[in-house]
Amino acid sequence: MSLNGKTLFISGGSRGIGLAIALRAARDGANVT
Repeated sequence: MSLNGKTLFISGGSRGIGLAIALRAARDGANVT
């Protein structure tokens, strides 16, 4: 899925599954906050 130009707010993104989701979203082009 393309996330280019999308902004995501990921709660709990500092460790565990939240971190994995944040890293993947950023790699796929999202702005992660």
